[in-house]
Amino acid sequence: MKFFLIFLLVQFINADNNYKEKDTENILSWINHMKRILSSSGTTEEDFNDNVNNVEGVTSKEYHLKKTIFSDSIRLLVVAGLEGTGHHAISAMFNICARKKPALCEVEKGISTKTMQFNPSQKLVHGLFGAVDTAKSLRMAVAVKNNLVAVANRTGDHLYFLGLGGRKGSGMYSYPNYNGKFKSLDHPDIYQLGLLAEQAGVDYRVLVLQRNGMDVLKSVDRRDFGKGDEEPKILVDNAAVLHAQLALLDSRFYYCLQYEALNDLKKPSAVQDREDLVNFLHPRNLAGETFDLMLQQIRPPSKSHRSLSSLISNASSIEQITPLSGNSNTVIMKNSSHSQSFVNDMRSREHNSTMEYLTFQLNARLSMITDLCRQQRLQFQQLRKESTHSHKKVKTEKL
Repeated sequence: MKFFLIFLLVQFINADNNYKEKDTENILSWINHMKRILSSSGTTEEDFNDNVNNVEGVTSKEYHLKKTIFSDSIRLLVVAGLEGTGHHAISAMFNICARKKPALCEVEKGISTKTMQFNPSQKLVHGLFGAVDTAKSLRMAVAVKNNLVAVANRTGDHLYFLGLGGRKGSGMYSYPNYNGKFKSLDHPDIYQLGLLAEQAGVDYRVLVLQRNGMDVLKSVDRRDFGKGDEEPKILVDNAAVLHAQLALLDSRFYYCLQYEALNDLKKPSAVQDREDLVNFLHPRNLAGETFDLMLQQIRPPSKSHRSLSSLISNASSIEQITPLSGNSNTVIMKNSSHSQSFVNDMRSREHNSTMEYLTFQLNARLSMITDLCRQQRLQFQQLRKESTHSHKKVKTEKL
């Protein structure tokens, strides 16, 4: 019996070593394939290796991802934007197409679970994009890629999405996502997912949500998403992260949408904008009445003027004025209504100035995203013009 147990243990160790060796080969193969995808813009794989090994030779061109996969049948969508930019509104829209029989849009559960999964008891986000599983990143990336390959091999018309509350534990896929211990680091990586999708042969798309910095801060405060005084800084950092990821993607991967413009899509004058958005999302599944029903879920943005007291602490504001003489335990100015008014005025001024400063910092980062969105919009309009011209030419030739 003893020798039999030793034999089983040896077999188990050998099997584990074989698995790790095979898994390592898959990872190395994946990395090399990624290099070939990145080098499709004209840089050879040898040049790519030389450049990344030479810090002075590295430019974003070597890492810029070109979109090569296009499909009118199967698409995968991520809605990317800061907390407070409208994920809940988009979620309400997508609930409409998800409830259709058969479903015209659906959450991709496997990829959602493998990329971001919140554990409420630990306050940690696990998965490829979670902060705590960094050491497993390569193995998780391979697992996500395998899920993407399965998506690419499905038949029929499908619009899959990640986040938007469609999978328990995966959240909205916002920047940041969930209120965990490492909140600032817990956000999606739309660039990394783009690399995997291109390798797997999936038409991957990103709907980028935009909103003014002050409105973002007010929304986060109203919904109590924040971490107190840390929240504005977390949003500033995540805006910079989102910009960095977008800058590495071909603009054909994404479509930008202002939160305030969502309600305007209902207007008769917005026919072209509605058509553009439907064509970007899924021209077959969301056309006509379906998208009109989705838009009915959008409510006009609230114009809240409430103060952001829960985001900005007044601890540094004047609360007491030490008396010039007399009992040190007495706060002279608090006993005077005139003095209290002065203190409140000072608090209000400091609060407003702090908010103005933080909004400036956030808007500075958001403006970089706006620059990319402006370029994307111009390119989108140019492609639409070329497509219209080509269609007219074909029609004329047929006549």
